[in-house]
Amino acid sequence: MKKCIVVVIFLFVIAPLVFAANSQSKFYWDAPLTNTDGSLLTDLAGYKLHCGSQIGVYTVHKDVGNVSVYPVTDVVGNGTYYCVVTAYDTSGNESGYSNEINFTLDLVVPNPPGQFRVQ
Repeated sequence: MKKCIVVVIFLFVIAPLVFAANSQSKFYWDAPLTNTDGSLLTDLAGYKLHCGSQIGVYTVHKDVGNVSVYPVTDVVGNGTYYCVVTAYDTSGNESGYSNEINFTLDLVVPNPPGQFRVQ
């Protein structure tokens, strides 16, 4: 029987909704504790962060490892971004999406435009 991880991950960003290019903005989430069958989750292996520029459409998928805090990185340009997180176990079973969060970036850069990282 295939087991699945219960989606009890709550994703949020602790920072104002508008970030500057040099901000230290981070994603935070709570780890799931049980599988869908109610059994204790003992083999959590990590998390994947999924983000995009449209509600429910995630074009960037990043395995962030087994951490519950991750910096906002690899964001290019101004705009609103939508993100969810999933958890996966050592067998490769992956949870459904967490609740979606959104944030708006207003990159203030003193140099000519280019690729910017927000960390």
